[in-house]
Amino acid sequence: EVLSAREEAVLAGVARGLTNAEVAEELGIGEATVKTHLAHVFAKLGVQNRTQAVLVAIERGMLRRDAVRREGTRRSALA
Repeated sequence: EVLSAREEAVLAGVARGLTNAEVAEELGIGEATVKTHLAHVFAKLGVQNRTQAVLVAIERGMLRRDAVRREGTRRSALA
């Protein structure tokens, strides 16, 4: 199933190692909305956690590995 643009943006933030609160701030949405988007992503990808979601999305070509970059000392989900 295809991810929405917002779901992709949330997942990209997660892949960069951001917390839900940080993703929410970056995208100008509420933290509860981030959690809702992640729940939809997990269901669409058939996964149970953030790391699995990032890996499956990359494997399926839904999230580009080069779009996942580290920021400062924060660890990405792919570290």
